[in-house]
Amino acid sequence: CNNDTVWTWGEGYYVNLGFNNDPGLVAMRTPHQLTGALPSSGIKMIAGGKEFNYALTNNGELYGWGQYGDWMGIPGVGQVVPTPRKLNEIQAAFNGSPVQKIVTNSVAKYALTSDGKMWSWGDNTQGTIGNGETLMPLPLRPSLRGYGPINGPRGWSWSNELGGLVVKAPYNIAPTKQFSDIYAANLVGYYYAMKDTGGQLYFGGRNK
Repeated sequence: CNNDTVWTWGEGYYVNLGFNNDPGLVAMRTPHQLTGALPSSGIKMIAGGKEFNYALTNNGELYGWGQYGDWMGIPGVGQVVPTPRKLNEIQAAFNGSPVQKIVTNSVAKYALTSDGKMWSWGDNTQGTIGNGETLMPLPLRPSLRGYGPINGPRGWSWSNELGGLVVKAPYNIAPTKQFSDIYAANLVGYYYAMKDTGGQLYFGGRNK
């Protein structure tokens, strides 16, 4: 909107509309303005997809809502974050640098901060985090659900919906590089592209 507010509508099954945590809400047919913790104005951009969403303010603050709190980088809040929440835990990793841009693909999130650093977090099953690790889906074990700590911010998760390595805290991609832009597609996408300050392009994600 031209007054920098955020409005949502559409399917609500995945609790991603930002104002109702009832999975029975199938759809919202008319736009609804998000308020609460989210500033009533000054929103620079939004990013997200089917199960999670983010809003970035003009002063570089990040807000998030949707399903799978750990995927979103919000530890200890359970599976559902029904309304916008300021992501203090995420921004603490940026060492005081405001976020310039936020994008997502289907499973991972990417933030470019004002110091030229690129950060990623989320599901790394398809190699989308950029940390040199990947894990193809394990055999389904629906009886085992949740995250167990493995080597700091990472955790394993098994179920019919989850099946890979989850990076819960922001990871600094290529820390010796300075970046100027980031691109990703959130519709069944497991890829991302970055541009450094010299104009060089870098690609990552599923090699398929």
